[in-house]
Amino acid sequence: MNDQENILSELAEQRRQACLNSVASLYFFYRLCWDIISNEEFIDNWHIKYICDELQEVGLRIVRREANPYDLIINIPPGMSKSSIASQVFPVWLWLQDPSIVVISTSYSSDLAIDNSLKSKTIFKSQLFYEYFQEYFKKTFGHYIRLVKDLEKDWRNNFGGARISVGTGGTITGRHAHVIIPDDPISVDMAESEAHRKRVNRYMNLTLPSRKVDKKMTPTIMIMQRLHDDDPTGNALQSGKVVKQICLPA
Repeated sequence: MNDQENILSELAEQRRQACLNSVASLYFFYRLCWDIISNEEFIDNWHIKYICDELQEVGLRIVRREANPYDLIINIPPGMSKSSIASQVFPVWLWLQDPSIVVISTSYSSDLAIDNSLKSKTIFKSQLFYEYFQEYFKKTFGHYIRLVKDLEKDWRNNFGGARISVGTGGTITGRHAHVIIPDDPISVDMAESEAHRKRVNRYMNLTLPSRKVDKKMTPTIMIMQRLHDDDPTGNALQSGKVVKQICLPA
C-alpha cells in the first residue's frame, strides 16, 4: 500500500469512527448529516448545540422508557435550523439509540410535514448511513435495519419503529408514539384567525395526546415561532401541564 492509499485508509477509518461516535451525540450526528439534507454551507452557532443537547436529554429518557417530567417547548425565530434538527435529524438519531421507537411529527401543512419526513428518509437511505451504521445495528440490536413500509408520510422498520407525519388536523389512526413532535403547528396566516387557533389548539389538546404510547412517558416536543398570545405555545402554558419552555432570541 502506497502513501496515498495509507492516507485514504486513515481518513476512511477516521470517518468511520466519527460516524460511530455520533451515535452518542445528537449534535455530532447533526453535523455529520448536514451535507445530506442541505446544499448550503453549515454555519455553526451556539443555539444549534443547545437545542441538540436539550433534545438529546429528552430522547435518552424516551429510550430508557422513563417517566416524562415535562413537555418541551422551544420558541425560536424562523431560519435557525429548527426543522432540520427536530424534525429531520432527531428522529433518525433516536433509531440509532432504539430502532423500535415510533415518532409522530406534525406541521401546519401536510406538505411541510412530508418534506421533513422525506429529509429524514434521505438520511436513513444515504450511503453514509448504510456503510457506517448497518454493522452497528447488527452488533447492537441483532440484525440489520431495513424498511418494511416505505411511504412518504408513513415509513416503518423491521424493529417495529415508525415515522408518521401529518399536517395539523390530520388523522392518525392505529398508531401510538413514544414521542410527538409538532414543528410549527400553526402558520402565520392561521394565527391571525381565532377559529384556526381554536381548531389547532383543540388538535394539540385532544387528538395528539390520545396518540401517546403512555401519557406518563411519552413527551411532546413542540418547536415553533411565537405568533399570538393564544397560539399553541400560549395554549400549552395556560393549560396547567408541566412544560419546560425555552425561548431563543433572533
